[in-house]
Formats: sequence, structure tokens, C-alpha cells
Amino acid sequence: MNTCIAAPVVLCERPLSPLRNATASRLRSEIAVGACVAAVVVGIAARLWQIDLVFLYSDESFTWRVCRLPFTEMLQRVGADTLPPLHFVMLKAWMAMFGDAPWALRAPSILAGLICIPVMYFIVKEACRFHPRASRGAALAAMLMSVNAVQITHSRIARPYPLAELAGLCATWLLLRALRQSRKVAKGELVQPSPGNAWWWTAYGTVAGLFCLGHHFAFFTLVAHGVVALGMATCLAMKRQRELA
Repeated sequence: MNTCIAAPVVLCERPLSPLRNATASRLRSEIAVGACVAAVVVGIAARLWQIDLVFLYSDESFTWRVCRLPFTEMLQRVGADTLPPLHFVMLKAWMAMFGDAPWALRAPSILAGLICIPVMYFIVKEACRFHPRASRGAALAAMLMSVNAVQITHSRIARPYPLAELAGLCATWLLLRALRQSRKVAKGELVQPSPGNAWWWTAYGTVAGLFCLGHHFAFFTLVAHGVVALGMATCLAMKRQRELA
């Protein structure tokens, strides 16, 4: 009786050359950027739908009345209402240039809400920069931001919320960049003191200050930022101790 024995065949994948690997990575990044642009387009459509309604909501009416007051009286009125002044100061300057029609009052909120979409993309990409699918996750986060019902609602009314959201997101991204630079300095990859490191921290402090002028809830976000920075500093210190031991 004849018996046939098949020898096992091992299939070995040929590793990608550095050039092909770089090309594939660049292609993934371009697709992710395209998805982010598509998210912005979707966000524009969602935020501009019926934005020219002639009536103002009650909160928008308050904003309109306050911004028509003289500058000093406006600040006093806003302070008496325990509201941060940043949005009202910017909107008053905006009204001086573009008028006080309903679409003009809502335009700064729309712009701030739209800018939040790419900023969310950069936050996720920075936070997950070591993951091979960071760009894909960043594009997904941007798309989710573009169709988020709460964010869309905030972007369609003349209130401080979109500006505060934008400031909070920008502060988060700047914090991640500053922590990356500080990590490089701690590992000896950059000279100390590093001008770039100081620039990132200065930018973060500036935007965080504007965030506080935009909404009272900025305090909670900045506390979370402090916890993240403290946790990273603790991890670096423990790692340095292990290396010296």
C-alpha cells in the first residue's frame, strides 16, 4: 500500500522594505487627513442648517442685549451674572464689524465649533502617536465630534460654550505637546533648558488662561490636566530611579 506523506509547507511573509513601509504609512496618513476633511464638511452641513432663523432663543437674547451695552457697562453686567467675559468681549467686537443679525451673532459659535473637529483629530493623534493606527483613530474621533448632537447644538447658538470647548481642546493638545517635549528633556534627547519646551508650556498657560475666561467649568479640565502631568512626572521619576539602581 502506497502512502504519500506531504511535507509541511511554511509560508514566510517577506518583510516590507523601508521604502514600501514609509509609502504605506504616508498613504494611511493621507486617508486619515481626507477623512478629517470630510468630517469638517459634514460638520459644516450640520451646523449651518437653518442657521438664518430670524428669532433668537432666550439665552441668545440675553447675549444680544448685553453686547449692545457700552463696554464698561457690559463687563459689569456680565460680572453680576457670574459669567466669564471672553465670549462677550469677542462677540461685541464681531458685532461692530458684521452687525447683530441672528446669523452674525451665531457665526463665531459656528466657527469655534468647526475648529473643534480638526483639533480633536490632532489630540487623538498626539495621544496615540505610538500606535500604528493612531491616524485612523484620530479620523474616527473627528467624525464623532462632527456629528455630536450636543456640540452641534452649542455651535448653533450665540452662547459661550463653543469658544470654551475650543479653548479646552486646544489646551489639551498643547499640554500633550509640552509633556512630549519635557519627556525628551528628561531623557536627555534635548538640551536643558530647551527653548521649544518653554514655548509649549507658555502656549499652554496662555490658552489655559483664556479657557478660564471662557467658562467656569475650565477648572475641572485643568485639574484633570494637572493629574495627567503629575502622573507622567511620577512615572519618569520612578523610571529614572530604576535605571540608577
